[in-house]
Amino acid sequence: MNKYEYKKAVEFLNGKIWHDSVLFEVRINRANSQDQVIIYLDLISNDDTWESQRVSMIFDGCYHIGTKFNGGVDCISEGEMISGANANYSDPQIENVKDTWKNLEVDLSDVFYFSMVLASTGSTIDVVCKSVSEVVESERAQHKVPPPILPDS
Repeated sequence: MNKYEYKKAVEFLNGKIWHDSVLFEVRINRANSQDQVIIYLDLISNDDTWESQRVSMIFDGCYHIGTKFNGGVDCISEGEMISGANANYSDPQIENVKDTWKNLEVDLSDVFYFSMVLASTGSTIDVVCKSVSEVVESERAQHKVPPPILPDS
């Protein structure tokens, strides 16, 4: 398991190919005050195979977990296709979290924001947290997609 904190986490998450990856499950873990979000998905590899591998992304030290799930649409895959995701160091949601916790002695200097949009339903997941870990559940390709259109360098 690789764990990434703050700036490395943003770089790590933005280096992933989210579009056409498949989301299976989102789990919120409060056992023993974990403050954790676990996202289970088939994440497309960023090598030339464009295959995916089953992974878990574990977000730790969560101070905000926002979700908006829209149902009623049949998925074209085993799970919901991901339209895109983004991580950054500054976002209005981070400022909202800091404002919420301002009267308590909580160090929020090292939090980042992660957001994900799902393709067919427009559902969203957003998290303000301190770190993310990736656990590879399976090396085997789960699904193949055409190569993504990457911006010109």
